Amino acid sequence: MQISFRHVGPYAPRLLLAFILYTLAAVVGLQWAYLSGAGSPIWPAAGVGLAVLLLGGWRFWPAILFGRLAASLLAGSDQPVWAECLLAMSNTLGTVLPVLLITRNRDRRDHLLSMRGMLHLLIAGVTLGAAITASLLALILTISSDLTAPQGYKLFWTLFVGNFVGGAVVGPFILAWATARSRLTPLEAGLLLLLMAAIAGLTAMIFLWPEFDKLQTWHVLPLLVLAAIFFDVRGASLALILVSVISIWATSQGLGPFIEANGTSTARFPLLQQFMAILAITFLLLAVIADERRAKEALEQREHQLREAEENARARAEELEAVLAALPAAVWVAQDADCREVVGNEYARQILRLPDQAENMSKTADDPSPVSHFRVLDSDGREIAPEDLPVQRAARGELIRDFEERVEFADGSANDLLGNATPLYAPDGTVRGAVAAFVDITDRKAAEVRESILAHEVDHRAKNIMAVMQSVIRLTKADTVEAFRGSVAARIQAIARTHSLLAHNRWDGAELGQVIRDELAAHAVDLSEVGQSGTIHCAGPDVQLPPGTAQSIALVIHELVTNATKYGALSVANGRLEVRWSLHGAGEQRRLAVNWTETSDQNVIAPERHGFGYSLIRNAVERQLKGTLAVEWHGHGLSLGMNVPWA
Repeated sequence: MQISFRHVGPYAPRLLLAFILYTLAAVVGLQWAYLSGAGSPIWPAAGVGLAVLLLGGWRFWPAILFGRLAASLLAGSDQPVWAECLLAMSNTLGTVLPVLLITRNRDRRDHLLSMRGMLHLLIAGVTLGAAITASLLALILTISSDLTAPQGYKLFWTLFVGNFVGGAVVGPFILAWATARSRLTPLEAGLLLLLMAAIAGLTAMIFLWPEFDKLQTWHVLPLLVLAAIFFDVRGASLALILVSVISIWATSQGLGPFIEANGTSTARFPLLQQFMAILAITFLLLAVIADERRAKEALEQREHQLREAEENARARAEELEAVLAALPAAVWVAQDADCREVVGNEYARQILRLPDQAENMSKTADDPSPVSHFRVLDSDGREIAPEDLPVQRAARGELIRDFEERVEFADGSANDLLGNATPLYAPDGTVRGAVAAFVDITDRKAAEVRESILAHEVDHRAKNIMAVMQSVIRLTKADTVEAFRGSVAARIQAIARTHSLLAHNRWDGAELGQVIRDELAAHAVDLSEVGQSGTIHCAGPDVQLPPGTAQSIALVIHELVTNATKYGALSVANGRLEVRWSLHGAGEQRRLAVNWTETSDQNVIAPERHGFGYSLIRNAVERQLKGTLAVEWHGHGLSLGMNVPWA
């Protein structure tokens, strides 16, 4: 709470207002003066001057000086001009010096109504000011009115107490209401009015109506206690004003408990002064104590609420951290609108392959080197500039929904992500950052690719199978229906076995060695004979045949195995079969070479004409696989070599 007098207006109008207030208060005080124009037992102008200088600053001293002179003229003072000037200067000096002392530390101006501030006001302001003013006034009046030393001494104490009471009652009243921390609610204002009415009524009964002579001055104290406790310094000072006005006016009219039995009031004014001084000190301090107690309780309550809020916030933060740690999604938070610092959860750190100690994940940071090992691509494969990443766009106020990106690392691997980003707003509505959440869709994207390939392959294979079936049926020859049915069925089963192998591998391809072994097993060949020392020898690297190549080669192997088991090396006791394959070339020029060699002790004569099996093999190798086929008959067997594109 800053005590200020500036809201009244410019300096000149405020100075005029201060001059009028001080003049009126001084005129009221001079009405009770012992001497003409001076010597008042109650000086309310002391409180007005103190409050004016504390509120507006010491530069308002002319209001006190000229206000005191104007009051003397209005009250009809008989003091000489030189005395009036000195009296006005004394009142001014007795106000300015204490205010300068109080405001030496400007921070104290904000707490004049705290316990420390109130004591400072009463001691350094009211008491010191009363002592300075009373000393100077007593000296001047003693000289100007030809008073004796005892009379001057008595006048000093009268003036001292009068200035003290005026300063202690009127000063806090003006300061309290001018610097109130809060407005009274309608209910509080109503209760305050009722309480003030009760105080005024009871004080009037004590001081104005003799028929209530059983009532004593202390009977008003409980009501003053209520005013001090429930309405702080405002209530206490207002109550003191009411009691002071009524008691002073009643005493000046010869009424009340401070009147001598002969009806004179002058001799009893010191008692009234003491009464008012004690009331002012007691209830002002009580009001401050009660106010500070309320403030302390309110502070303790706020601290308790703050601790609870901090504990709740800490618990919520821990819960959020646990959620973020367990969440199977990458979450990034930009802590500023420029995205100089972006933090993320553990999943985000793993997605970006960052070390455990990584804190800043921003590509627009002052030092983006920790995140320089990857780049971000959009769904079309174009690299996204750092300032156009989802978090950075959201930090500019843009709402990002269903954004798909690809994080590509230096080693060629990548992660596909899908997510949203949204701005974070400050209380004033400005963007203060952003938050983004993305899920890893790498497996989903791979599945989509496989699904697309599978659909394409199924379509292609279906057409190819129909073509093969037509070729098988068209080229197969037999003397009987049963023989025709058996030949066709055997070839279809060979294709079916390859299809099963491809399906088992999710149409990623079929291993050539496995195709050969499956076909041998289908013809009841003992696979224990397959090896270096057995009847059958297979040798070659692990070759994963593409789906399109696998079916055609499987059909070729089927024809070769069928021929070998019926007429060739596998049909005689001492026959031997050797199959070798290899890959050579690179890229689009890479090719697969397969050599099939049958030998036995018997003499083998080349056939005069080629049968259906040979036609099917040549059709598969040369037309379907776009390869080459070489067949050679020698004295003890057959050698067949085919060379086809691998992919």
